[in-house]
Amino acid sequence: MGEQNRVSKQSNKIVPLQMNAKFFSERALKSLHKNNYDKALRYFRRAVEYEPDNPINYCNLAGVLSEIGYFKESNEVLQTVIEEIAPGMHECYYYMANNSANMGELEESEAYILRYLNEAPEGEFVEEAEELLDYICQELQRPPRMPESPFGFRLFSDHDKARRMLEEGRFVEASQVLERIVQEFPDFLPAQNNLSLAYYYTGQFEKALETSLQVLKKDAFNIHALCNLAVFYSNHGERRKVREIVKRLQNVVPLHFDQIYKLATTMGILGEHATAYRLFCKLLKASLFHDVHLCHYAAVAAFNAGNLAAAKKWWEKVLQEEPDSLVASFYLRYVQRVENGSEEKRDVPYYYFLPLEEDHLKGRNGIFSDDMRKNPLIRSSFLVKSLKLCKKDSVKKEPISKSSVRMELSEIPFRRGEF
Repeated sequence: MGEQNRVSKQSNKIVPLQMNAKFFSERALKSLHKNNYDKALRYFRRAVEYEPDNPINYCNLAGVLSEIGYFKESNEVLQTVIEEIAPGMHECYYYMANNSANMGELEESEAYILRYLNEAPEGEFVEEAEELLDYICQELQRPPRMPESPFGFRLFSDHDKARRMLEEGRFVEASQVLERIVQEFPDFLPAQNNLSLAYYYTGQFEKALETSLQVLKKDAFNIHALCNLAVFYSNHGERRKVREIVKRLQNVVPLHFDQIYKLATTMGILGEHATAYRLFCKLLKASLFHDVHLCHYAAVAAFNAGNLAAAKKWWEKVLQEEPDSLVASFYLRYVQRVENGSEEKRDVPYYYFLPLEEDHLKGRNGIFSDDMRKNPLIRSSFLVKSLKLCKKDSVKKEPISKSSVRMELSEIPFRRGEF
C-alpha cells in the first residue's frame, strides 16, 4: 500500500518543461524528419531567439531556408553569422556558394567558393568546394578567377548593401554605391539594373531610362532591364513602347525564381493580370512553403483577371497560413459583395496591406491622382511603407519573404538578385 502511494505521488508530480534553445532545436529536428518544414522553421527561429550568439542555431535556420528554396534568405542568415556572430566560421562561404549556384548565380557562387578556399584551405568542405568550382567553370567556359580578384566577394557584398538601401528607401545613398560599382565593374549588369531603379525613384527618369537601355545593349533579353523599362514607360503613358517590350518578354523563358517573380510582378503592374496569375501560380507550385504574400499576389492577379473563384481560394489560403490576416479577410468580404452584386468590381492593388491609406490619394472616381501615378517619389514612399509592414509580419509568422520585398523594386543577382 505504501509503495502504491509513493507511485501515485510520483505520477502526480509535474515536471517543469525547460523552454530553451536546445528544446526548440530538438523540436525542429523532429519536424524536419517528418518533412514539416513550417514547424522546423518556426522552432529554429525560436532557438535563435533564445541563443542569439550561437552560430549553430543560425546555420540550422539557414539550412531549412535553403531546403525549401529560400536561397537568398538563407544567404542573408549566413551573412549575419559571418559579419556579426562568428567571423571565423568560414564554412558559411561554402554554404552561400551552394545557395548562389542553386539560384543560377554562378559568378557569385564562384566568388564565395574562392573566398572559402582562401580562408580555409584545409577546411571540411574543400573537396566539395573544388568540385563545385569545376562545375561552375565548365558552365562559364573559362578557368576560375584568382581568389584575390577584385571581382570577387567585395563586389557582391557592396551590391548587397546597395540593394538593402533600396529596400529601405535610401535611394540617394543606394545610387552613390551603385554608381561606384558600375564604374569599377561595367559588365556587372545587376548593379546597373538596380541603379536604373535608384535613378527612377529619385525622379531622374532620363538617367533611369538610359541605364536600362545600356543593359539591353549588352544583353538584349535581360529580364530585369526589360521589366524595369516597361514600368518606366508605363508610368509615363508611353503605351506603344510598353506593348513592344511586353511582346519581347513573351519570347523570354524565365528559369529562376527571381526572374519568374520579376516578370510576374511586372505583368501585374502593367495590368496583364492573367499572365501575372499564371506566373504566381508557377511560383507557388514550385514552393514547399506557401508564402502569404505570394498567395495574396496570386489572389489579386486572379481577382483583377476576373477569376473570382481562384481569388477566393488564395485569400482563404492566406487565412489558413495567417489566421489573423486583416488583408485577406477584407478582400474575401469584398469578393462576396462583388458576387452578390452589392458592390461594383474594381481592380485591387497588389500590396499586402489594407487599402485604407490610399483613400486620400484617390479622386472622387476612385482613380489615383496624377501625382500618385506620375511621381515616383510619392509612389515609392508607399512602397517602402508596405515593405516595412510586410517585414514586420514576417518576423512573427513567416519565413523571410521573397515576395514581401518589392512589387517594383530591384533585381537581385542571387535572389538576393536584382529586385
